[in-house]
This record gives sequence, structure tokens and C-alpha cells, in this order.
Amino acid sequence: MHPPQFSVMPVGTRGSIHMNRQSIIQAITDKVESAKPADYALWTIGLTHFPADRKKQRQWIADSFSDAQGIEAFFINTKGMQGGTTEGFNGHKTVYVYIF
Repeated sequence: MHPPQFSVMPVGTRGSIHMNRQSIIQAITDKVESAKPADYALWTIGLTHFPADRKKQRQWIADSFSDAQGIEAFFINTKGMQGGTTEGFNGHKTVYVYIF
């Protein structure tokens, strides 16, 4: 008899993926543009150090805090997304970009 096989995912991340800035921008663009309706203003983007607090949102792990801020600014200022909470950040921790 073989032992059971389990797939391991970080708790609360819904499969957060570590990607570079351009890859995250493309993934978010693909997600929003595949939605019905494909309207950026209906979406919210934000940053967090605590993925378990955002476990129901789609998340990506940014390469750096600077990249995460740039991604968030692009979607808010260029695409018209709503902004989430981005206070109390430490540039030395893992930063997750989330949308919902």
C-alpha cells in the first residue's frame, strides 16, 4: 500500500505564484480581460504581507516591494482599478499583490 499523496500550498494563498513585474501585470491583465464584463474599474488591487488575510483573492508574489508598488500604481493610474489598503509595509518582507 502506498502512502497518500498530498499537494502542498502555502496556507491562505490560493496558490500564490512568485513572478516578475511584467509577468504579474500580464497575469492580472489576462484575468480582468477574461471577466464579463472586462472592466478594470470593477476590480480592486492592493498589497499585503499577510496572504492569509486575503485568502479569497487572487495573489502573486512580487520580486520586490518596489515592483509591487509599480504594479499597483500601473493598474490604479493607467487602467482605472480601485486601490486597496497599502499601509504599514516593510520592504524587507515578501509582498503579495492581490486583486478581487
